Amino acid sequence: MIILVFFALACQEDDEGNPPSLLEEGTYTGVFYRSSPNARWAPANVTLTLENGSFSGSSDTDKYPAICEGIYQLIGTDQITFANSCIWTADFDWSLILGGEYQITERDNKIVIRREYEGQVSDTYELSRD
Repeated sequence: MIILVFFALACQEDDEGNPPSLLEEGTYTGVFYRSSPNARWAPANVTLTLENGSFSGSSDTDKYPAICEGIYQLIGTDQITFANSCIWTADFDWSLILGGEYQITERDNKIVIRREYEGQVSDTYELSRD
């Protein structure tokens, strides 16, 4: 009986030490949009593929957002950091490049990847796994 209790407690500690991630490897499709308290830009259809710590993706609107490819790292169960490795021209808003730290949540059976910056503007990816 004591062995069983010890085994159950050991398993419980392992589960708490390695929380499952919301974001599994695979291909995701959905929409991207930028918003602020006074505006919401038009959505764009996006594809994002995550595999072995690398990402790649595209948008149906040129450089909105600018996804391309690079590496990513999950931080716990609610954060992800992207490092984009593509070379970009200076003819667009570089804040649209997928890079930096984002929050991950789940809403309506979708993964939501979101960041807020400049105190008011937010970029949101609402994605479903294919």
